[in-house]
Amino acid sequence: MGWISTQYPKGTSVPEFFYGQKVSSTGGTDTYEKRWTWDGEQSVTVTEVAASALVERAAFYAVIRFKNRPEDAFGEWFVAVYQVCWRGREFTYKDMEESMGPCEQTCTAHVLDVADRLIPHPPLSEEAAHEIQALEARQREDDVPYEERTAIWARLRELDPDHTARAWRAGCRDRLARKAAWREVKHGDRVRFPRPIRFTNGRELDTFEFRKEGRRVYFRDPEGWGHYRISGWETCRFERVA
Repeated sequence: MGWISTQYPKGTSVPEFFYGQKVSSTGGTDTYEKRWTWDGEQSVTVTEVAASALVERAAFYAVIRFKNRPEDAFGEWFVAVYQVCWRGREFTYKDMEESMGPCEQTCTAHVLDVADRLIPHPPLSEEAAHEIQALEARQREDDVPYEERTAIWARLRELDPDHTARAWRAGCRDRLARKAAWREVKHGDRVRFPRPIRFTNGRELDTFEFRKEGRRVYFRDPEGWGHYRISGWETCRFERVA
């Protein structure tokens, strides 16, 4: 669905905004209730939240299940993904779930661990995994015609009905691994990025000396031609070089 804008109530947590009043917490799962009225009917939506995280005030992730009336049975667990944005008290959001292939892949390890426990994806056969790997590699190429991309997507879904959600979780895990790898880099270490980065001074570099002074991080040209800032470096792929 599209973006929704509304006023954000002061003092309200993000789970409370989406799911209503928190009524209980048991075994790590929080229960929320939200009253609603529709076509003259009044009732309460009950939502259980097994894990949630607001990341960089830009994305909110939650492992949830809900029922639209207290007497109903709960639906299946799923991972809800929200893009969020605050402008003063104006709050704008867009809600999705993991099988829709959200671009946001900043989910925390805790939420992913709970998702893997409550919503496990069945293992793939070795043959299916190899074919999926080859199809994904072809999909990433620039010259793939639209018809072939459509056929690749259909085949991926045939091989693995959970492909989109599985790929999303893998993307989140990969991002976490890259951040963890950067935490091991020390001041003065030399690092190389997969491809050269072009800067405003016209230079293109792929190898730098990592510099960290307090919380300030920058990258030094090993040949002594200056210092550079690289946006989003914490999640970039790299390798250490001697």
